[in-house]
Amino acid sequence: MARRPAQTLVLITGDRLVRADRASSGELLELLDQERPEVDDLAVLVDAALRAGDAKPAKDVYVLASDLWSQTVELPAAAALNASPAELSTALTFEVEALTGTSAGESALGFQPLPGGGAERRYWVTLAPAFQVRAVEDVVTRAGARLGGLLHPGGLPRPLNGAPAGAPWARLELWEELTFDLHGAGAELDLEIDPGRPPAPTLPAEEGRHREVLALHGRDLGEAEPEVSRFELDDVAKRQTWLRGWGDVLRAPQASVPLVRPVAQPMSSGARLALALVLAALAIAACAGHSEWLAGRLDAVQAELKAREAPAAEAARLQKRQRELRAERAEIGQEVETLRVALSSYRGVCGQHTDRHVNLLRLLARAPESLVVERIRDTGAVCSVEGLADDPGAPAELARSLAEGLAGSYWRVSPPNTQALYQRQDGGPWSFVLRLEDTPPLPQTTPGGKR
Repeated sequence: MARRPAQTLVLITGDRLVRADRASSGELLELLDQERPEVDDLAVLVDAALRAGDAKPAKDVYVLASDLWSQTVELPAAAALNASPAELSTALTFEVEALTGTSAGESALGFQPLPGGGAERRYWVTLAPAFQVRAVEDVVTRAGARLGGLLHPGGLPRPLNGAPAGAPWARLELWEELTFDLHGAGAELDLEIDPGRPPAPTLPAEEGRHREVLALHGRDLGEAEPEVSRFELDDVAKRQTWLRGWGDVLRAPQASVPLVRPVAQPMSSGARLALALVLAALAIAACAGHSEWLAGRLDAVQAELKAREAPAAEAARLQKRQRELRAERAEIGQEVETLRVALSSYRGVCGQHTDRHVNLLRLLARAPESLVVERIRDTGAVCSVEGLADDPGAPAELARSLAEGLAGSYWRVSPPNTQALYQRQDGGPWSFVLRLEDTPPLPQTTPGGKR
């Protein structure tokens, strides 16, 4: 299957109808070259060109028609200053209306600024009836392509004779009813467009400037000077060179020529209704989709919120548990301190309990000679010392001695229980019982203030 061309050019002159397709490689193929039918309708001519052969036109189609009006127009510099492209187009349309008689509201215009200064600004203008542009656009659209624009084929803004880049050049172009006088150097272009043809196509010689003359037919050029390059568009090879030049210019992102773009067509009531229905359906679908998206997003946000709240709740629980453990640790610390004090006291008591019997025996050994200890009984809570005394006051003296000597041994020495045996006239001897009762140690206070 043949590849679709990158560009299609339709050339319409007073006597020729040409269609040329340009491949992406730059190769140019003319699919149609015939005499122009006796038809003035541009749309019919474009349709005939696009139907030539079986090849589908390129996505972008450009129409070069010498039927279009082209001229240079001046505007006051004050009016052109800071004006937007739309404002300039409107101003130029009204200027052209005075020259052509075509109503501003019924025409489509393309323009390109030209160099110059002073009180006037010059513009290169192409004009076409708006209905004609719409008709051509319909034809191109039905062919499965897009209308890139229309313009007069005169005024190709580049040299054809292979002049070095940036070198000055000049070209005189002879068309059916117009003469284009072009002068260029690098990216700059200046031109004059004159109605009719000069009696002899001549270009003044300028040092260092390449000169060219172009016409539809070789017979129109007459006897040109040898150093002037001749381009006859009825010569296929030269015409292809010229068409390639136009293809390069029109492929540029911003064409430096007054290209008439397709006119925006008002929508019919049926089209408006259909568009409204489509937009309503799209709006409903968009709302439904957005609602579903919001519902899904809400679920996701709630899940994320729960996921974020879970660590916070866990942190609060852990903080509470931490406070509880700190309180428990403080209580345990108090209990440990209490036990430590109790243990210390217990050790002291144990020491006293271990030594008090030895101390008791030592004190009894120093008892008065008038007193005899017969028995010592220790029941755990009470230790009893029993004996006989020749002197009834000796047991009391022994009790005082034991109370002093056993102080701090956790014994309380009770007064002796003395009884006379009446074995003598004075009532003696006397038996006695001394009771040493355990006394619990006084509770000690912990550093925290507890006992």
